[in-house]
Amino acid sequence: PAASPPEAAALLDRWRPAAPMHALDDAIGLAVDLATEGVGAQQTANLLVVSDRAPLGLADTAGVFTRGLARPASGLVDARWIRAADGERLAVRAVAHGAPALRTLVARAGDRELARRALSLGPEEAQTVVLPLPAGLSKTSADTLTVTLLGDDPVAADDQATLVRPPSREVRVAIAVPPEVAGPVRRALNAVEGVTLVTEADAADLVVLGADTPAPAGDDAWTLRLVPGAGAVVLGPFLAARGDALLRGVDFTGVIWVGAPAAGEGEDPGDSLLVAGAAGLVAETRIGRTRHVVVHVDLTRSNLSDHPAWPGLIANLVAARRDALPGPLRTNVPLGQAARVTLPVGRDTLRLVPPDGGVALDLAADARGEVLIPPLDRPGTYTLELGPDPSADPAAPAPAAGPWGRINALLVGPELSDLSGATSLDVAPADLGEGDVERRRGAAAHLIPLLVALLAGLGAWVAFRREERGAAEAPAPHPARGTS
Repeated sequence: PAASPPEAAALLDRWRPAAPMHALDDAIGLAVDLATEGVGAQQTANLLVVSDRAPLGLADTAGVFTRGLARPASGLVDARWIRAADGERLAVRAVAHGAPALRTLVARAGDRELARRALSLGPEEAQTVVLPLPAGLSKTSADTLTVTLLGDDPVAADDQATLVRPPSREVRVAIAVPPEVAGPVRRALNAVEGVTLVTEADAADLVVLGADTPAPAGDDAWTLRLVPGAGAVVLGPFLAARGDALLRGVDFTGVIWVGAPAAGEGEDPGDSLLVAGAAGLVAETRIGRTRHVVVHVDLTRSNLSDHPAWPGLIANLVAARRDALPGPLRTNVPLGQAARVTLPVGRDTLRLVPPDGGVALDLAADARGEVLIPPLDRPGTYTLELGPDPSADPAAPAPAAGPWGRINALLVGPELSDLSGATSLDVAPADLGEGDVERRRGAAAHLIPLLVALLAGLGAWVAFRREERGAAEAPAPHPARGTS
C-alpha cells in the first residue's frame, strides 16, 4: 500500500484486533508478495513477525520478535441456546489450559440472573454444562442471553459470550390416517423431541397419510404414507439401503412384518430403502426438495408399532425434515466455524451482511437449497437477506430487501485461552546477501555509478588542462633587483 511511514504509524495506532487470536498465514503471505519483485522473483526485503509466540514454518529470511508469557488460563469453548418442547436451556463448554481452574458460570438476561454453576476444570480438560432456563422465558422480551465465566483469568476476552435467541426448529406434523392406526403413529411422534402436532395438513411440515388420503396442497410438505399390502408375512432378513439417513441405526430384527405388497401389486416409484426377499417394504420418491416415503405395513396386525424400529424410523424422518426447514441450522456459531443455512423453497441466493454493515457476501444455494457460509472471522451478529424470487414477475417492482434471519459469531474457542506456546524470542532475519542484491539490480542501477565516475574523471581532466594552459600563457617573471 502507498503510505508514508507516519501515515502507516497513524493507521496502526487506530487499528484494534477483532479477536485475541489470529492466524498469521494470510498476513505473512501478503508480506512475502510485497517483498518480492514480480512473479518468480526472489525476495528483496526481510520480514519481521511480531507476536506472542513464534509461528511454525517461517523462512530464515523472516525475523521473529515475540513477547509472550506462558500462563495458565481458561475460557469458553462453545455455547448453545436450545429451545425444546420441554423448555429452554443453555449448553456451555469450557476448558482450562496449563493448570486446574475454579470458575463460576453465570447466565443472565440483562440484569436478571437466570442460572449459576460452579466449575472445577482440570488442566487440558473441557467440561460441558447444561443450564436449565426458567419456565416462561420464551414469553418474555429476552432476545439475548449473556454467559460469563467468573474468576481470575489472564485472558478475559473469551470469558463472556452473548447469544441471540434462535428461531424455533419445531417440526409441525399432521396425522391423516384411519383411526385404527392413528394411535401407533401418535405414540411414536410423542416419543420424538421437537414435534408439534397440528390439525391442518396444509400448515404442516410433515404429513402422515393413509393409503387413500389425498396429499396436501403446496410443494414444500413431506409425506409418510402407510399402505398395507396383501402379501405374506415377512420375518426377515431385512436389507436397508446403504448410507440412507432415514434407516440409520434402525434394526428391524424381530419384526413380524404384516402388510408387505403381494406379487403383482406393482412397484413403488422412486428408490427402495428397505426390502425383505423380493418384497419392497419402504420406498422413497424425491420431488424437488421434498421427500415422499411409502411404508407397506399394516400396523393393526404387525408388531412393528411395538418394536423399537418404529419410533426410530419416525425419529429419523423428523430429524431429516428439521434439517431441511428454512433458516440457519445453528444460530450461534463459534468464531472460525462455517455455518449452514437452508433457504425457503423457490429461493436460490442469500446475502450475508457483516455486523458493522460492511461489504456483503452473496452466496448461491445448492440443489437442496442449502447455503454453506464460509468460516466467520469477525464476532457479532450477521444479517441474512434472501435473494430475489426467480419465479417473480420481472416487470413487477422488486420488494425491498430486508432481514430474513441472522447468525451470531461467538468469540469462543479452545485456542483463545491457550497460552502454553507464548514465549519471548528475538531472532534476526538471515542476510539476503550482497551478491543477491547486486544480481537483482536493473541495468540502470549498474550504469549510474559508471556514468558518475566517468563525469568525475572528465571534470578532473578539464580542470587539469585549464591549469596547464594557464601556466603556459603566463609572462616570465622579472629578475629581482639588488639593494645597496
